Amino acid sequence: MLRGLLRRSSADLLKRYSQIIWASPCLERLIPQSITSVQDLSRYTSLTQFPPDLNAYTEGLCKPAWSMLARRGKSWRGTFCLLTTKAFGGEVQQAIPLAISCELLHNASLIIDDVEDKSEVRRGKPAVHMLFGEELAINAGCYLYFVAQLAVKETTLSAEIQARLSGLYLRELLALHLGQCSDLQWNRIPNFMPTPEQYFQMVVSKTGAMVRLPVHLGAQVANCSVETIEKLMQLSENLGIAFQIRDDVLNLESETYAASRKYLGEDITEGKKTLITVFACETSPKAARLLEILSMKTSNLALVQEALGIIKDSGALGRANQECIRFQTQAESLINAVFPQCEAKDHLKAIVRFLLQRSA
Repeated sequence: MLRGLLRRSSADLLKRYSQIIWASPCLERLIPQSITSVQDLSRYTSLTQFPPDLNAYTEGLCKPAWSMLARRGKSWRGTFCLLTTKAFGGEVQQAIPLAISCELLHNASLIIDDVEDKSEVRRGKPAVHMLFGEELAINAGCYLYFVAQLAVKETTLSAEIQARLSGLYLRELLALHLGQCSDLQWNRIPNFMPTPEQYFQMVVSKTGAMVRLPVHLGAQVANCSVETIEKLMQLSENLGIAFQIRDDVLNLESETYAASRKYLGEDITEGKKTLITVFACETSPKAARLLEILSMKTSNLALVQEALGIIKDSGALGRANQECIRFQTQAESLINAVFPQCEAKDHLKAIVRFLLQRSA
């Protein structure tokens, strides 16, 4: 009962920070729900002598983007930005636009990921490309990548700090795409399975980018030292790995998680090479069969269940959970060592535990 109460209070805590992010008027300045005048475009592009088709922008850009944004999600990335700023004595109001930008970037990656993975469901609703077509979905997702970076102009930070923040966006977006490259390329090679180290590096690039960035942005707003930032980046990478492993496990064993997607084991249909499949192929006598099913990228539920059976029999889920706990422990140790004792630190620790013990 106590554990359930703590889980609910942590969820409420995360919801509170999420509301701060999504209630900010800065959100619709960055990506309006509709574009009704030429003035709406002036902050994004240099206007020409010719009248633009405003309705096309609304229907083909704003609506696909907001189809994803309206679903919100947990918003923990933006929350990490706010908590880091708050913990180290920065001005939280300056961090709100940056927190919003992190959520825009994350949602952009989901739109693009769903096209690349041919996923049909996201957060319990049809994926954006299922509603608007792949062309508009890709364009809207890419647009969000760029418009999110305009958030630095929503702050009153110095020109020097704004330039530094712009550099952070570029570096982490490059890392994100390098990680995604590895993930996609591995899925194209039928008999290939990465090593655990290769998997960790992929996650550090792909998932880690969207943990490092909000924490780093918050640390810059709070004017943290270089030494502190280095430790925060190590902390972020450990959290990124733990989060990704937890997500991979949930995809294969949580019926609650499956309800927000299409069915249990969607990663098998996508042919995903995760730490779980790495471990399964290390120990299972049916490793070749597992690789064969992954290479099929099949939605045949009998084959998906067969692959799940191989994975469960190999003990890979248990090993993956142990690795998740290992990286979580390292991250929590760094939180304790690096963050000053304050309410924001307590909130961060509670939210991390909630996210890594979630069932959906």
